[in-house]
Amino acid sequence: MKRLSSTNPCTLGDYFDNRQEPGRAGLPVMSVTQHDGLVLRNAIDRRTESTLGPEDHLLVRAGDIAYNMMRMWQGACGLADRDAMVSPAYVVLRPKSNVDPAFAYQLFKSERVLHLLWAYSHGLTEDRLRLYFDDFSSIPVTLPDLPVQKSMGHALLRWDAAIAQARRLVVLKEQRLYGLLARLIGVHQSGPLTDGWSRDELGALATFKSGGTPDRGRASFWSGDVPWISAKDLKTFELDSSVERLTAEGAAKITLVQAGTVLILVRGMGLFKDLPIGVAMRDLTFNQDVKALMPKPGLDPRFLAYALKASRKTLMDRVDSAGHGTGRLATDVLEALPVSFPAIPDQHSILQVLDAATREQQQARRMVEVLAKEKRAVLQRVLPNGAVHDNAEPELAAASA
Repeated sequence: MKRLSSTNPCTLGDYFDNRQEPGRAGLPVMSVTQHDGLVLRNAIDRRTESTLGPEDHLLVRAGDIAYNMMRMWQGACGLADRDAMVSPAYVVLRPKSNVDPAFAYQLFKSERVLHLLWAYSHGLTEDRLRLYFDDFSSIPVTLPDLPVQKSMGHALLRWDAAIAQARRLVVLKEQRLYGLLARLIGVHQSGPLTDGWSRDELGALATFKSGGTPDRGRASFWSGDVPWISAKDLKTFELDSSVERLTAEGAAKITLVQAGTVLILVRGMGLFKDLPIGVAMRDLTFNQDVKALMPKPGLDPRFLAYALKASRKTLMDRVDSAGHGTGRLATDVLEALPVSFPAIPDQHSILQVLDAATREQQQARRMVEVLAKEKRAVLQRVLPNGAVHDNAEPELAAASA
């Protein structure tokens, strides 16, 4: 695929005006999200009530692009598919006749242009960076002719639709997994015990180990081949790799656990949204935000991990704040958790069903990752260098100073 050819040098202000019309009664209110674009405000979990009247909002028309001034450099913009209202804290871009909105929306998601959007934003710290329309309009770009824009824009939107479909499949697979967890394990966690099932507190069923972080100033501790699990690695059920790794020397400074150990996040902001749990597939280490559980004889490690996932809501209800808004799941809460389990043969029968459901969920997630990676590669190939002036970099230095 060839890169887009450039035409006459322009700035984004040559392609967009700033729509500043007030909202109108009867129109839906929409919010900008980083990954999903413009969505109905009442459809997002973090919605907050607003006392603003329709006339206090901004009007956004179908084909406009609205962006969050503080998060545009992270891709927080959305292409409107209908007339609506948005927060007055947003900027509404009205496309001129020489730009295709679908193409421009994709352009704003490319790595090269995101870098420019960051460079032209102003603020003392990254959490206070703002991209006002005047600065946005001064960003130099070179866009292809309109027919090429339309062809590329609609092709990339179809790619987005495929990714969205794959994400919906992930949600369905996750719902199926948790439905199976509830039926096969969850129903046994409280109330009278079923024949063949036993129950005890987690503290009596597993040995707890704490993790740590070796001295980051010692280069000889890091960049080895021993996995060092942290919150960012607890996104998969089976743990055999990590973003950061230790050398054998570094691993010797903290706790090393064997394959079959259950790991659970006990500290971090993510605990307010989920309870990450995984099973070590090889010997590895972990940091202080993670707790390791080594089940005693009679309890399969994978069954224990699934039992904890089945008790996810109960445990998340006990998460408290450890300061600065960080979530914390206290060790005594974990130790006191009642865990019910059948004999080993029945555990293994249940594991066959749950492992199959987990594999389906992981395959769906990999599909999303592959599609997203392929789209990023296309964006990187066809948009960045052809859409940005060669003289953009010198202006960056002044803009970011």
